[in-house]
Amino acid sequence: MSWEPLASETLGVRSMALAVGRVVIDPSASLAPKRFGLPPHPLEWGALKEAAERIVRAVERSEAVVITHYHRDHYNPGWLYDYSVYDGKTLFIKDPKNNINVSQKIRAHKFLKALEKMKVNVRVVVADGREFEEFDLSFSPPLVHGEPKLGYVIAVKVGKVLFTSDIEGGDEAAREWAKSQGAEVLIADGPPLYLKKEFDVEGFKEFLRSFPFAVVDHHPARVASWREALGPVRAYSDVLGVEERLLEAKRRELYELHPVEEGWFKFRFRDMRSIYFTENPIN
Repeated sequence: MSWEPLASETLGVRSMALAVGRVVIDPSASLAPKRFGLPPHPLEWGALKEAAERIVRAVERSEAVVITHYHRDHYNPGWLYDYSVYDGKTLFIKDPKNNINVSQKIRAHKFLKALEKMKVNVRVVVADGREFEEFDLSFSPPLVHGEPKLGYVIAVKVGKVLFTSDIEGGDEAAREWAKSQGAEVLIADGPPLYLKKEFDVEGFKEFLRSFPFAVVDHHPARVASWREALGPVRAYSDVLGVEERLLEAKRRELYELHPVEEGWFKFRFRDMRSIYFTENPIN
């Protein structure tokens, strides 16, 4: 079964979007509203636009879409692209009512209401802990998003490809579930090194060695020195054979190398979003 990275931190945006066979997992991407006291650089907005276009094309080709949780870099909050792209698909989602924190419960409710209001012809299936032979899907029970206050996610195996979602490297329960699935390819998010907390990095490295082929991206790649911390790893950029683009991690350098007009800093995040997406929507 073929698989293709769609968007991630090593490709310039916050995301783990992945296409596996007929399935697209977490078809969204986002930008950090502030890093180092700076808003996203125009080059980051350009990368987000490109990522959204790749995601839309992949969803159009797919038959099923998976949403592992309701953080904006994993589900489309409505402005990234039009929900009509889900028309005719099966949508496997994290339970929007149980094992979920308040903010994600509100987002999930708004998301499902928007699909209903737009009359999108989509079959919505709550996936937590279930298997679906039709698409060769196996879902984990709810797993902690690093710590309970951040909510829960569901990991998913499509064929022989296992996608951890945001387990932040994983506690023992998450790692044991993943290792029990018999996957040949692991797509893992890894610890969020940019938060400067203590993480079981050595345990995470050992976890990666449990799989014949492991790919790490997303949270760790929000710092420029992430490969030094984790050692030799494959990222989405490596799989695609393209240059790593750590735009968020190097935001200060972006503004130094590519200066912007002073008026740029007067824009709010929503103003920037409007320029790139509302005024110029993806077709």
